[in-house]
Amino acid sequence: MKQKDVKGISKLEIYLILVSLCFLIYANSLNNAFVSDDIPGIVNNPRIGELFHALFQPAVTLYSFNYLLGKLTPFIYHLTNTLLHALNAILVFSFLLRFFKMETALLGAALFAVHPVNCEAVAWVSGRPYLIRALFLLVS
Repeated sequence: MKQKDVKGISKLEIYLILVSLCFLIYANSLNNAFVSDDIPGIVNNPRIGELFHALFQPAVTLYSFNYLLGKLTPFIYHLTNTLLHALNAILVFSFLLRFFKMETALLGAALFAVHPVNCEAVAWVSGRPYLIRALFLLVS
């Protein structure tokens, strides 16, 4: 049985709304520099570009892919975190949709997308393991 749209809005449009909310909230973090634990874990890590070394550590593997894309350009790393958070917001919506009406699921997912408790995980590059744990939890 197909879910009815929220006042004529399709699921794809809801996904775009959630992604837009994530980027609206975290756009100011995209131009941030590396800070704190980012320095030893990424900037001063001699093995950051070795994919084989990071094969069984998802967070480190994504750091390695980011390094291959943009070397030590912080924007790439922050963009990846924001995209992971947007994906998590979509997964929260999908999860909530199993239990609630579409309007309630959208409200819950939007709250997740903009809630300040996620700020550390999204705006801080070394907070990526929190995003990946949430991704695997929501996918399962």
